[in-house]
Amino acid sequence: MTSTAVVTAAIGEPADADECAPDAEAQARIRRQIREVLAISGLSPQEKNRRVQDLLSGRGNGNDEQSLTCSQQLQIPTECSYHDPENGIMGCEHYSRQAMVVAPCCNRVFPCRLCHDAAVPDHAIDRHAIATMVCMHCLTAMPVGPECTNVDCASHGKRLARHYCSVCKFFDDDPSKDIYHCEFCGLCRRGKGLGEDYQHCHACNACISIRVFDTHKCIERSLESNCPICHEFMFTSIAPVIFMTCGHAMHSDCFNRYIATNYTCPVCLKSIIDTTEHFEMFDSYVRQMEIPEEYRGMRAKLLCNDCLQQSESDFHFYYHKCAACNSFNTSVIHRWFPSEDERGPRSGDERTS
Repeated sequence: MTSTAVVTAAIGEPADADECAPDAEAQARIRRQIREVLAISGLSPQEKNRRVQDLLSGRGNGNDEQSLTCSQQLQIPTECSYHDPENGIMGCEHYSRQAMVVAPCCNRVFPCRLCHDAAVPDHAIDRHAIATMVCMHCLTAMPVGPECTNVDCASHGKRLARHYCSVCKFFDDDPSKDIYHCEFCGLCRRGKGLGEDYQHCHACNACISIRVFDTHKCIERSLESNCPICHEFMFTSIAPVIFMTCGHAMHSDCFNRYIATNYTCPVCLKSIIDTTEHFEMFDSYVRQMEIPEEYRGMRAKLLCNDCLQQSESDFHFYYHKCAACNSFNTSVIHRWFPSEDERGPRSGDERTS
């Protein structure tokens, strides 16, 4: 799942399957065999569960080598994990949920995809390829879905999370979260949904808050980049992301820390906060500071990072005001002394006729 601030953040990126991933045909065959077992009317629920377990663990399909290309057999945990142990809330440090997932890339059980990626740093899980889950109540493996299919489980027929996405194979049982699946992003996002509180911008390829959609600045695929502060890929990050006034994005927490000591975008250098007080202070400082004799009369050519206009001003060691928009967010292109005839004599000059 994802989080959103002014815009949105996502929950993860599909990654290429590791070289030991189960063969697609083998996976399809196992799923077909599971459906056939579940359709047998003469078998007891217990026998159906046993046969499904055998198929998922590589036993009972008559062709172990083709069913799993990973050498590791599925080992189901002996106990569940917790999101909040004190209150008995199942899940992990990332999500509240009552189901674990089986990673198709390495045939191992993890509470969530982020737990997999943290434990197996050499590859990322493909969330869309997840086909098997383990109920945390009965610790039984079964085809991934919103409910436990084990009739002997106390949670049989009950949802394993308030939110389940059949596309992302994503569970989240946190009652405080609104979550929707964006078909354009291909991911689950935080929010009530498209048309309710978010709208998808096809230029930015991001879900934008309806409050700012009409005024936001489009930058093509703006979220498909790393945060300029922490360098995490933002499109699939679960941390809240915001769009700055210039149109570039960064994590909300990174933004709050960054603006404590900066007022310009680290990407394009445009001002990203209200600079009125800053510029009034700079203006007062420039007027009060006395320039050393040897620099008096020096001029500077400026490029304004806010309005992108070029202008000239008297040289200063720190601050230069744009003549077009009065911004002090400027860069000095070059500096020079006008000719003697242009600037007149400096104090102390001895001129003769």
